[in-house]
Amino acid sequence: MPHTGDPLAECKDKIEPFINSLCARFQEIFTPLQDLSIDEMVVGYKGRWKFLQFNAAKPDKHLIKSFGLVDSVTGYVLNILTYFGHNTSYNPECDLGSGTAMKVFDTLLANVGRGHHVSIMDRLYATPILIDHMTNRSQYYTGTVQINRKHFHLELKTQHLVHMVP
Repeated sequence: MPHTGDPLAECKDKIEPFINSLCARFQEIFTPLQDLSIDEMVVGYKGRWKFLQFNAAKPDKHLIKSFGLVDSVTGYVLNILTYFGHNTSYNPECDLGSGTAMKVFDTLLANVGRGHHVSIMDRLYATPILIDHMTNRSQYYTGTVQINRKHFHLELKTQHLVHMVP
C-alpha cells in the first residue's frame, strides 16, 4: 500500500494534515449552536514521540496535549489544535506577539466566524485581554475568572456577587 504522505516528513507533518482534514469534515457536517466550549484535551501515550508532555499529577504521566472546540450542548467536536511546542500551527491571521491563550482561541474559532457565540472556558484562559478581544469579535465569554490577575477591570474586583444555592 503506498504512503499517502511524504515518507521523509517529520511527525508533525504527518499528523497535522490528517487532523485538519478531519476537522474540515466535522465543520462541513455540523453547524454549531450558540454555546461552545474550549478546553485542553490530553491523550495518554506510552510510546516515543518528540512532543510528549509530562504531568506528574495526571494518571497517565506522559500525554499528548491538544485543545478542542466543542459544542457544549451536543458534545460534538468542531476543531482540534494539537500542541507541538513552538512548532504549533496557529492561525496565520492572529497576532504572533499575543499570548498562547489568544492564539489558541483565534485558531480554534477561525472557522466559526463572527457572531454571537458564547465560549465557555476555565480560569486558565480567562485573561482580560482575551475577553476584550472576544467581545470585539461579537463573541461572548462565560466561565470562571481570577480577579487578582493583572489588567482586570476594577469594577469586577470590587463587585460583590451573590452565589445561587440550589
